[in-house]
Amino acid sequence: MRVGFVQAYAIIFFSAVCINASAIFIQQLSVNMPFAPVVYLLTSRSPFDFWRAAKELGDTLTAYTDKELHDAANRYNVAAEKITEFKGEILQVVSNTQSLAKGLSAALEEHGFTLDDISEKLSLEFALVMEEMKTELSEPLPEDQTDRYRVRATMISISLQKVENAFVKVMAMCAISESDARSRFQELRPGIEHVLLITGNFIDNHPQLVEIILFSGAALIIPESWFLRPLLSLFGFGPYGPVKGSTAAWAQRTFWGGAVKEGSWFARMQSAGMKLPKTKIAGFLAAFLGIAATTRCRL
Repeated sequence: MRVGFVQAYAIIFFSAVCINASAIFIQQLSVNMPFAPVVYLLTSRSPFDFWRAAKELGDTLTAYTDKELHDAANRYNVAAEKITEFKGEILQVVSNTQSLAKGLSAALEEHGFTLDDISEKLSLEFALVMEEMKTELSEPLPEDQTDRYRVRATMISISLQKVENAFVKVMAMCAISESDARSRFQELRPGIEHVLLITGNFIDNHPQLVEIILFSGAALIIPESWFLRPLLSLFGFGPYGPVKGSTAAWAQRTFWGGAVKEGSWFARMQSAGMKLPKTKIAGFLAAFLGIAATTRCRL
């Protein structure tokens, strides 16, 4: 059975807007239609950039995460003060990172660097740290909750020491001495370590909340994502690792005992209000109409 032109138009338009169309749907579409190139257009899109989209949503994303956290707390009988503690600790880390940025501003300007430049360099160094972590932290978390807490705390400590060494290396590019760089990182480390331990306890007690906890944590660090994005991505905050193309699933399984389902980050961003850029929709439709016209001439 051949799908009509009007039906095909509706199907392709719907698929372009709802970018997460299933593989089964695409397969059926390619079987029933002579428009195989359209399938390529739909499935070979540019990768979803979570962090850019999160910045664009701004306060809308904050409102969404607040609602989701409190809805989840009510649904699973989580004490409200636990939610408040989690958010408060992350926001304190964000504040401490803002102080770091101010303290670095003179050195960065003197050597011609921006925070974005430093973020890129940190991302590359932290990607190397992640590879080391994968080798050294290969054992799964224990089932016993007390042992689990102890082992996780050790893993976090080992990882943050590697992060500190990488931070020192990047700071050297701005002529910041090793002792100064370590001192600056040590001002941040206790807060970061505490956030990670709180996250672990939260997820241990409420494993069904792993997705919203990691999503909310990622959203809350957006104001200082130049530093906190590559760092906390080492621990599974966000859909990918320190550099694009790497995955966060390993970190999520290693530190929290379970990975966020593929596609959940995109779905939540859509729920928060993210829209597919009009230029992309127009591009899909233009390509489709051109292919459709060519095909009709051949029939």
